[in-house]
Amino acid sequence: MINIITLEPPTIGARWSQGFRDFVSKCLSTDPDVRPSADELLKHPWLANSSQCKSDYASCVNTWVTERDAAKAKKKAAEKE
Repeated sequence: MINIITLEPPTIGARWSQGFRDFVSKCLSTDPDVRPSADELLKHPWLANSSQCKSDYASCVNTWVTERDAAKAKKKAAEKE
C-alpha cells in the first residue's frame, strides 16, 4: 500500500487516446495539491466533449471523486492528530 502513495501512478498504453490518458493521469495524481477537483475534472475536454458522456455518468463521476476527496481529507486530518 505504501507504493500507492509514494510511487508514480501507472501509465496508460498508447492504444488509448491522448485525451483519455490525460484525464486518467489527472485523476490518479497522488498529490492533492496538484490533483484537480471533481468540478475541474468534469470540465476536462475529454469528458466534456465525449459523445458518450451522459449527465447521469457525469453525476456519478462527480459523486465518486467528491467522496474520494472527502475520504482522503478525513484520513489526512486523522494522521495529523
